[in-house]
Amino acid sequence: MPVFSDFYFELRDMDFRPSEHIKDLTHIWESEWDASLGTTPAKEITNEALRRANADGPTRIVAHYAQPHVPYVGEKTIGSWSTDETALGEDAELRDVLAQDRKRPTQVVLDKIYNGEVSDSELKEAYRSNLEYVLAEVERLVHRVDCPVVITGDHGEHLGEGGRYLHEEDSTVVRRVPWFVVSSDELDTESNETDPSNSHKSKSYSGSEEELEERLRNLGYK
Repeated sequence: MPVFSDFYFELRDMDFRPSEHIKDLTHIWESEWDASLGTTPAKEITNEALRRANADGPTRIVAHYAQPHVPYVGEKTIGSWSTDETALGEDAELRDVLAQDRKRPTQVVLDKIYNGEVSDSELKEAYRSNLEYVLAEVERLVHRVDCPVVITGDHGEHLGEGGRYLHEEDSTVVRRVPWFVVSSDELDTESNETDPSNSHKSKSYSGSEEELEERLRNLGYK
């Protein structure tokens, strides 16, 4: 979702305009949104962040990944933009899709939960899979920059605890997010390839189960 675009707030008749507060916005969702996934692939965010990191002069970058937010596009998938509605066309553009009266991925997933199509364990598996998917790209970014890196989030998710799901607006729990400062030992360990065609494809996390568990705990997900 283009949450840092003026278009997003215009669509909701809200006064806030990100362009008035952020110097240079790059709308990856307009050029790299993948209709088959119903979201922007994580690798495209990494590619653009690395391109920016290679620019001359000092810079500060906020790379906003869509994942682990729905739709879940890891090895375990749940829902997208379509249930009983017409599927998105291959060339569908997000700006046009958002203007339609169509259920969003969050509502599609909630419907499946409340209809009994998705169990809490399946939801947790899909969320974890989506998180591992994006962390592989975060890892690729971290290893290719030589500046301080902080990993955080804009909200958490309920995964069935107390009968609550996803990020309900009245929940204070999901407003508590991790603030993880990456160790300098992890930075700049690999070449920063500026040509996206030379970049690694998104992959599942390749470390051991113990390392993954520790990283998830450090990020506040355990």
